[in-house]
Amino acid sequence: MSRRKRLVFISYKDSEALEYATEAKRVFEGCGYATWVWHCDRRSTVYVFEEIEESVRACDFFLYICTQGSHDSWGQRYERNMALNYEKIPTILTFSPDFVSGMLKPFDRRPVSSETFSEECQNVAEGLRCQEKLHSAVAKYHKEGEPVESA
Repeated sequence: MSRRKRLVFISYKDSEALEYATEAKRVFEGCGYATWVWHCDRRSTVYVFEEIEESVRACDFFLYICTQGSHDSWGQRYERNMALNYEKIPTILTFSPDFVSGMLKPFDRRPVSSETFSEECQNVAEGLRCQEKLHSAVAKYHKEGEPVESA
């Protein structure tokens, strides 16, 4: 039985960051993750809010691409609020610290530029992979008990 791929929800302001969302999708999928990007993965244009809520609820990781208009984007605001309501901890890739709204300031914010965006997506994906390995090892430890010490 194969394990389901971990899902990364990618939030972005379409008029400013669709190309970055597409690049993040490429990088994360290349690292073995499933992704959800509105322009690529939506199933309907009728049940927009329900589909976004379902995708946010199902995601394992929430990536927020923060551009100048993100704070004023109703779509990103809705996605962000859904993520926080479902206790998803966002990772924020921001093109300027000034673009990050107040409610997102406590979370992991990583500065990016058009030149560093792909590399930072790769770094985030590798960090998530390391976290997963750690969680897996801890779960295995709790399931199996004390590890046997070697002589």
